[in-house]
Amino acid sequence: MKKFSILLLSALTAFSAAGCRNPFDPEADVVFDRFFCGSLYSPVLLIDRKLVTNGTLYTRVQAGQLFVAAQFLNFSSVYTSFVSYTVVYRDVYTGAPISSCGGAAGRRFYSSFLVNALANNTSSNTSTATDIAVVTNELLDHIKNNAYTINGGIDCEISFAGVDGNDHDIKVDATLHIEVYE
Repeated sequence: MKKFSILLLSALTAFSAAGCRNPFDPEADVVFDRFFCGSLYSPVLLIDRKLVTNGTLYTRVQAGQLFVAAQFLNFSSVYTSFVSYTVVYRDVYTGAPISSCGGAAGRRFYSSFLVNALANNTSSNTSTATDIAVVTNELLDHIKNNAYTINGGIDCEISFAGVDGNDHDIKVDATLHIEVYE
């Protein structure tokens, strides 16, 4: 038994020295899959600038037009609980972050949602979708006040932050394009 303990200890030491993670404490393997936007569930959010410029912002925008859902895939048996996401709004025409929407720091939204884990090893992944708030009054004001957004739109760089079931910090990045038309 003593020989086995020494052998196990030396194997774990070599495993640790090689920079490998503990196999008994795995990290979730969560990736962003795609966005579902608007009433057509398109991967791109479409905003009609005429609806934004003709009166009260949210009351003039068609129902469902501002809907955004994010879908994630988990390839592991460890669930992830996301607690917030940060959106940096970037004007495609200028390439710069939009200062009225938080600038380079963006806007942080607190939203708690769970990405399920694999139930068994026969599945390749699990899929979880959740609604997220991306469009703000400041963003609609920017669209209303800048007609050049029609020529490029806006990219939303989104970073989702959470913790997996083994208490590892998890960060998943995605980019949503908002196409502005008139």
